[in-house]
Amino acid sequence: TPPGPTTPPAGAGITFANGTLTLPLSAVPSLAEPNGFFITNAGANNVRDGGGQAADMIVINVGQDSYRAFTSRCTHEGCTVASFSAGRILC
Repeated sequence: TPPGPTTPPAGAGITFANGTLTLPLSAVPSLAEPNGFFITNAGANNVRDGGGQAADMIVINVGQDSYRAFTSRCTHEGCTVASFSAGRILC
């Protein structure tokens, strides 16, 4: 079972500015393992810039110290994606 998303502690150093999400790996233990992921959105992990825009991203550890980030908005339902499993982002 891949690691699930975790809610970072307040003040964990996660920021969103000028369209860039800065995510210290030490702040999100779920990203330490391949297939681990972290979802930012206007809900559970509310990461916003100074203007109030939400980051709305899913960051995935794809292995070998590589990470990929995608929008966390489902392209067909418009909702926030729920998880990542078996190589697929699930809404």
